[in-house]
Amino acid sequence: PVLRYRAQTEAGELTVTIAQRPCPNSMSGEVLPYTVAVQAKTSAQTAMRDFAGCGRYLGDYRLHDIWALETVDGQAVVATQFGKDKPYLELNLTSGQALGFSGCNAFGGNLTPERGGLRFGTLRGTMLACPALAFEQKFRGALSGQSFIYRLENRRLTLENRANTLI
Repeated sequence: PVLRYRAQTEAGELTVTIAQRPCPNSMSGEVLPYTVAVQAKTSAQTAMRDFAGCGRYLGDYRLHDIWALETVDGQAVVATQFGKDKPYLELNLTSGQALGFSGCNAFGGNLTPERGGLRFGTLRGTMLACPALAFEQKFRGALSGQSFIYRLENRRLTLENRANTLI
């Protein structure tokens, strides 16, 4: 998968190529998920200049928040079915972590922002027994190891894939 952006004006030309290919950062040693190549030239220059490096998609800053769960696959989440707290999902794009509370147990795991979506790693959590255990398994199972497209409308986040819709 490769994305290429190209711009040309009277001031110059710019081409940015982003390839989803692991890229070892020579300064930090960290392996980033994208290889990035940039070619640029101003109108005063005769030749393109080449730049190369590594990168990661930073994601939509509006996702970086705590989201109260309203529905899972059309089933309303009613506060009375849980103890003191309603289930929620915290997305921390800076640390690449998804944290949350599924009604009785806390959970967490890796989170990778993707173009127009999010990919959750395997979610791990506490294992207390509670009356809402079936709901917890459905909620965490819907997220764990899955990729979603997302929509933000009227301060409401919708996560959707082929199998599940969470609001």
